[in-house]
Amino acid sequence: MYKELYQLYQSGTLKKLIVNGFVSPKTVYYLEICHYVNAKIAANQSKTAAVMQAAEELKKSESTIWRALKMLDQ
Repeated sequence: MYKELYQLYQSGTLKKLIVNGFVSPKTVYYLEICHYVNAKIAANQSKTAAVMQAAEELKKSESTIWRALKMLDQ
């Protein structure tokens, strides 16, 4: 799901879907969280450490970060 949403985001289609009410704006926020965590994992950081760092950097709870990952099947 992450890859498909990211492709829509890059093409600008996701923004149109949000403006027209087909997709929640929270989806973009969750997509950005997943992108951040994936970047940390790609830099050889464990998933748990990446989630903890994302929670601290984005000033959200760890459960919110895990929820975003679960929603986008990470």
